[in-house]
Amino acid sequence: MNKRKTVWQSIITGVHFSMGGMAGIASVLGFGGGIMWALDLFSHFRTQYLMGLLLAMMICLCFKRWRSLGIYAVLFGLNLWVVWPYVVGVDARNDFSGVEMRDSVSGVNSIGRVKILHFNVLSSNKRRGELIDYINESGAALVFLQEVTPAWVMEVLKGCGNYRLEVEGSRDDNFGIMMLVRKDWRGKVSNARWETEVAGVDVKLPVILADVEMSGRKVSMMSMHTIPPMGLKSAGLNGRQLAAARQWSDGKVGAHVLIGDLNATSWSYGFGALVDGGKLRDSTVGFGWGLSWPTGLPCWIGIGLDHCLVSDEVVVMSRELVDERLGSDHRGLLIELGVRVE
Repeated sequence: MNKRKTVWQSIITGVHFSMGGMAGIASVLGFGGGIMWALDLFSHFRTQYLMGLLLAMMICLCFKRWRSLGIYAVLFGLNLWVVWPYVVGVDARNDFSGVEMRDSVSGVNSIGRVKILHFNVLSSNKRRGELIDYINESGAALVFLQEVTPAWVMEVLKGCGNYRLEVEGSRDDNFGIMMLVRKDWRGKVSNARWETEVAGVDVKLPVILADVEMSGRKVSMMSMHTIPPMGLKSAGLNGRQLAAARQWSDGKVGAHVLIGDLNATSWSYGFGALVDGGKLRDSTVGFGWGLSWPTGLPCWIGIGLDHCLVSDEVVVMSRELVDERLGSDHRGLLIELGVRVE
């Protein structure tokens, strides 16, 4: 009987340690992103750590493993402290007062508001027609597409009759980009171009820069797709790209927006360096965790790589991920922004 009890205790210990212990260790390692690039990879999975630690706590509670329960509770609280504002937080700067609310001719966007669609379409996507149909039905005034190949550009231009091509920097790899503007939108777009240099920094990959005018106010926009930080060299380039975006923002006077697949979660070291103490803020706050990748798994298993960051002059009026399976490994981001009229 004692031997059977010992075996059972060993099983319980193994189960709760595999869930809670490993999640706890990874949780702590994730705070070391500033020390070593590989440690920052652990920072992306805070929501998964919460689930693992919660299950481990329930097991410990049922079997009266109080010491382990206490340790897991502390680690659970640590992760919750990081991600909680994104669920229940309210950004006071998203005050609609002062935003021009009059409808435009199309009834889709107002003069002082703009609906934007960002989508990493996946260069090898086999369901391009469905995604193009979604673009047409989205009502977005501005569309930023990433992982765009020359073949993608041809199909988009053929299928999106309600949009005009503003700028495109297609490539045969996974880092082509393009920008579309809805033809009946009453706002203005100027100085749209793609470059591989941002704030004097060579970021190696194309970014889209454009000025958008709404209610007489200029909003500077950047669409950026960073390289995944999967090795020492690529992690260094990813950090340089995010640092360049920070320098671009620091040099701006007035409203500006950064949108794109940044290959970083909101709680990673590189993302923190982009927003902490700067002019940009994360639009995700108060709108959930924004778990946009990958689409092949339930959304609660994913991580948030696709972002929209805005300056204080810009109001986040709505924000949602595209739930439809449209052939990409990313969920699109549909966001409506307002600019206050002074």
